[in-house]
Amino acid sequence: LANTRYVVAIELLCAAHALWWRLAERPDAQVGRGSRAALDAVEAALGRRGPGATPSEDIEALARAIRRGEILAAVQSATGALEGPNDG
Repeated sequence: LANTRYVVAIELLCAAHALWWRLAERPDAQVGRGSRAALDAVEAALGRRGPGATPSEDIEALARAIRRGEILAAVQSATGALEGPNDG
């Protein structure tokens, strides 16, 4: 399970970078509620460390946030409860 958290943390970091670049290029770009909530939670977990942070520090911070349920809670707060394939 721990390795899966790291994989998800890496994916979140990549997605966040893509959104940051997109929003820098087009500040008027629309971001969905869940995506915005996830991005905000990622930014909160990273603490806006700035250019001195290493990717490994960011991945560790995101893995901790995932383990504590912070990313999921932020997204569900914005979108309502998420359901998995066995939840219906």
